[in-house]
Amino acid sequence: MRRQPHSRPAPPERDVSHTSDPGGKHPGITRVDLLDPLLLLGADQQHIVTRAQLRRLGVPPGTIAHRLRPGGPWQRVLPRVICLQTGRLTSHQRRRAALAYAGPKGRAVQGGEVLLTGVAVLADAGLPSAGHPADLAEVDVLIPGQRRVADRGFVRVHRAAGAMPGGFERDDGLWSTTVSRALADLAPCETGRRRLRALCAEAVQRRHCAFGELLDQLLARPGTLELPHVAQVMEGLSAGVRSVVEGEARELVHGRACRNRSGIRCSSWTAASSPSRTPTGRTPASRWRSTPGPGT
Repeated sequence: MRRQPHSRPAPPERDVSHTSDPGGKHPGITRVDLLDPLLLLGADQQHIVTRAQLRRLGVPPGTIAHRLRPGGPWQRVLPRVICLQTGRLTSHQRRRAALAYAGPKGRAVQGGEVLLTGVAVLADAGLPSAGHPADLAEVDVLIPGQRRVADRGFVRVHRAAGAMPGGFERDDGLWSTTVSRALADLAPCETGRRRLRALCAEAVQRRHCAFGELLDQLLARPGTLELPHVAQVMEGLSAGVRSVVEGEARELVHGRACRNRSGIRCSSWTAASSPSRTPTGRTPASRWRSTPGPGT
């Protein structure tokens, strides 16, 4: 007799009675599936998520707390910011986490609402004096002036003096300022004149920004050009200095001249008298010049 093949029982139907997808974008995903980092946010967020995002996806607070326990599969990176894996964060994850922390509470960050700035932007642009992106101790972010967000952990917060500048979305999905704006945000807190000179010279020499563009960004921050270390760096750039060595040699020559000839001035950056204003109310870079001090 011909043996009949054994029939296999049909696989049980998937239980979708506990589906928790309020927006209906992922039909059939169960509450267990929602805890999968890849299904949760996809690879584009690099496993960095806010607590509000988890709650919107239906993850209970108890589950979040359990997975954040010591030895658990998740880790708390910053207030309200969670990494859905353990281990050391990558430089991209640190930047994404900084933007998420500085964003508004309880809702998704809109494009350009929070921007990377400072050393993080300069390092990603490849400026040697900024260091390697993976070695940065801090991540600088720019937020609107009226927002109240404090420095926390590796995040250093800068506030826009006026309207937020027009940022751009990078290829990795993060929003950033331009190199010139990053230098302007960094200048007041970068007290080391040598490093600031190197960063500015590298940015101009490598054509990441023009001198006039950098000057306009500094003018947009009231009082920045009045800082001695910033004024000296900008004076050197206006004279054609494009390296730290050139700048230090120029200062050495001028220093000797000051000692040998009484009354010689040290130039200072100041606006021309009664400068014209642009439609935006700012003094254009062309109206700025290095003026002699008293006694010249």
